[in-house]
Amino acid sequence: MNNERVAFIRKRVFFYLAFLLLIVLALAMLRPFLTTIIISVISVILLKPVYDYFLGTKIVKERKGLAVTLTLLSGFLIVVVPLVLVAWLSISQLTDALSTVSIQKAEALIASIQEALGGISGSATTSEEISSALEAGANLLISVGAGMAQWLAEQIQAIPVLLTNAIVFLALVAAMLPLYDTLGEISVRTSPVGQELAALYNRRIVAMVKSLITGVLLIAIIQGLAMGVFYWLAGLNFVFLLILISIMLAIIPMVGISWLVIAIAVVAFISGNPTQAIIVLFGFYGVVNWIDVVLRPRLISEEAHLNTSLFLLAMFAGLAWAGIMGLFYGPIIMLLLVTTVQVYVEAFAQEDGDVIGSAVSSLTRRNMNSQEKGTSVNDAGEAAIAEEG
Repeated sequence: MNNERVAFIRKRVFFYLAFLLLIVLALAMLRPFLTTIIISVISVILLKPVYDYFLGTKIVKERKGLAVTLTLLSGFLIVVVPLVLVAWLSISQLTDALSTVSIQKAEALIASIQEALGGISGSATTSEEISSALEAGANLLISVGAGMAQWLAEQIQAIPVLLTNAIVFLALVAAMLPLYDTLGEISVRTSPVGQELAALYNRRIVAMVKSLITGVLLIAIIQGLAMGVFYWLAGLNFVFLLILISIMLAIIPMVGISWLVIAIAVVAFISGNPTQAIIVLFGFYGVVNWIDVVLRPRLISEEAHLNTSLFLLAMFAGLAWAGIMGLFYGPIIMLLLVTTVQVYVEAFAQEDGDVIGSAVSSLTRRNMNSQEKGTSVNDAGEAAIAEEG
């Protein structure tokens, strides 16, 4: 019986080692496509309701291949086309902004700032300081334009890689959509941490992905577009560029659009356009700011709840670690860490605490007995080991 048990353990250990080795080799092989694979998984989570809708329609009639095709076409129209349009409009408006910036307008603005701050500052700004400030601003705009041009050149050079990733993405999404429920069940049944804990992890990962898209990105887009209406009413130039900046700021917790709005209002007041400043301030604090208050509780799942400070830390850390995809990696990893701590506290901490407490009490009693008998702690420990032996 003992020999059979030893043989069984050896087989299990060999299997786990082989399994671990295969995982390492697979990760090394798939490393160039890991980001594409993760984006595919995220896309499948988001597109599953669309797939289920098409699958249940009378036209599709449970034909999975047709449902997958319609889902991919819908995703293309919803995501890719707007992204291309946004990129084109952003480059166009940034180019216009660079070409319409004039020294005369900048000097007039600085003169207005001098006049507004004349009672505060003890000395007037010299022409050399104005020239230096203008030169710094021009260099900044040139750097931004050069950076965008370099990025576009890199994307053009990477077209073969992008096409390969696109093919991998489409193949993975098309394969995983019909198998979504089956893959979830397999991951739960084969998890070494137990089915209940694996199901909890799966639910929270899905909830965080959906919350990041609907509760963060979607709200940011709605706020940016709503703020764009007030930018237009205020008569500001380059409204689309301001909308894009507003969306990017709205994604970041504890930053938001308020910083941009306040900066625009201050410049408008100094430039002698109080009506423009009032419209922008009213638009944000009277309308746009309440969009987040009203929609966030309805769009973010309780399963994905994360302390604001931890969420902010996870987003910035993920962004620094993995670039734009870190906005997903960071919150998901932090949520799983918090979940693991919660599970340990609720399921294992008491038991482990009792075991440690019992060991400490036993060690304390042995120390006290050894002191009464005049023996050392090491001698007492050796004696205890001998007794147990």
